[in-house]
Amino acid sequence: MKRVIAAVLVALILIGIASPLALAFIAPPESIGIISAHVFQDLAETGDTSIIFYWAIPYPSDNYTGLPPASLSIFFQLTDPTGTTVMQTTQPYVFAPFGTVGYGYGVSSFYFSAADTIVDGGAYQIQLIESPSYYETPASTSHTLTSTEWEGTTQGDMYNQFIQLCDILLGDYPSVALKSSTGSGIVLSAYGESYFRGAVPGIQTLCPKLFIEQVYSPVAMTQVPYNNSLQELYGLRLEGSEIKRGSDRIGAYFSVTGYFILGIFTFVCCLILCIFTMKKWGDLYSGMIASVILCIAAAVLMGNAVFTIVMIGALISAIAIFFQFFGKRA
Repeated sequence: MKRVIAAVLVALILIGIASPLALAFIAPPESIGIISAHVFQDLAETGDTSIIFYWAIPYPSDNYTGLPPASLSIFFQLTDPTGTTVMQTTQPYVFAPFGTVGYGYGVSSFYFSAADTIVDGGAYQIQLIESPSYYETPASTSHTLTSTEWEGTTQGDMYNQFIQLCDILLGDYPSVALKSSTGSGIVLSAYGESYFRGAVPGIQTLCPKLFIEQVYSPVAMTQVPYNNSLQELYGLRLEGSEIKRGSDRIGAYFSVTGYFILGIFTFVCCLILCIFTMKKWGDLYSGMIASVILCIAAAVLMGNAVFTIVMIGALISAIAIFFQFFGKRA
């Protein structure tokens, strides 16, 4: 019984804490509205429909401090001509450079593929709705598509419309230029690409002319046939060094080359590594791995093909001998 009472008290306390938060509605905007809309067809595929609309949700004195993102508190719906069937929903895109947290003025869109049922020239309604979770008295407004707004049937039509929208939004946000001039014409700037990609998903497919084009002419690479030039270059790496002079002097006493002396030295180092790891940890494999690394490093340093071949053969033989005598016992 005590547990039940305690659970009820905890629930009441949580409700008491959460209630003030739920009632903390935000101030309403100065006004809301869909200013203009344009419908484009047959752009990404034959029979598809793109609806682009320009909206306004300004706050007094452009003060957007403390507001939640508009993507949470505002949503757009496209309904059938009767206003009863919701066909698609979207939210304002929050673009940081505007500094409005998604309110103010902006562009949004709806897209329907050829498989969707859209009546050409239909009087569909775009509704702008305030969320009841954020506004104490949520307001809404709607814009009915007219026959004159169903006018775009080419990518050129969409291109012209977006260039106009760039100019309109520049008046709303003078410090954020959404278009730029290039050698190929007027295209979206870095700001414009970033904003419209978020506000109008798939815009690059719908209207690639808005984006800068870069043409590259691939050039076939000249294939250099394999030769021993690199090996010969590396083979001279130690010439004139103290290591090579010292090994040549020792080799002269035994009528062998300096590379042979270096090979013997490397081979002895490999044996010492194997003996050390076997005595220290009873592990032959660690010594073998270290010996392989040492031989590869020595071969790269000396760059001599004969030395490399001899060292590989000697290493394989040493590994076989050590494994025969010690590996089985391990």
